[in-house]
Amino acid sequence: MKKFFAAIIFALLLLLVESSAQSMPVQLFDHSVDYIISDLRTACREELGISLWGTEYYTYQGARRCELHFGNSDNNTIRFRLNNDNSVVRVLVSVWVPDRKLSRAVAEAGEQCGFIAGAILYSIGLTLSEIESLFNKATDDFYDTLNRNPYTTHYHESTSIWCPRIRRYVVLDLEGSPSMVEFYIYAHD
Repeated sequence: MKKFFAAIIFALLLLLVESSAQSMPVQLFDHSVDYIISDLRTACREELGISLWGTEYYTYQGARRCELHFGNSDNNTIRFRLNNDNSVVRVLVSVWVPDRKLSRAVAEAGEQCGFIAGAILYSIGLTLSEIESLFNKATDDFYDTLNRNPYTTHYHESTSIWCPRIRRYVVLDLEGSPSMVEFYIYAHD
């Protein structure tokens, strides 16, 4: 009987360790960030007529980063967290429009931010239908939140999708307020 209970406890421990390991964060892109930046430069120029500028590599709190800006504001930022080989761990795309009265500017910056997040997802290996699924889910969640509380001033939700091509779940984390939009992209297996 003791052996039976020991076997059950051992099996449960293995299941617990295995299930927690399955949701561990993994790097988002196995190749150099330079591939993504090259794809982004082309897509942004051809589709939106905007440029990427100010590429800077640095270390922050022990982590390697690459940061660049887009459009006509240094508040529009793309920040890559990197491994030592310049492979991408995660990405943050953000826009900040300090004056809330500039709702058209916020909408335009939000569209640019969403386009760039989508272009990054495409560059790392997601298909157009996978990207559309992620954005549709994020948009549906956003409008559901607004319908429940039309006076919401801050929004934060995440959604994920399995991407068989890169063999990991890709997470799109959307955060927004009247003057800021951020897309945080990362992965887990």
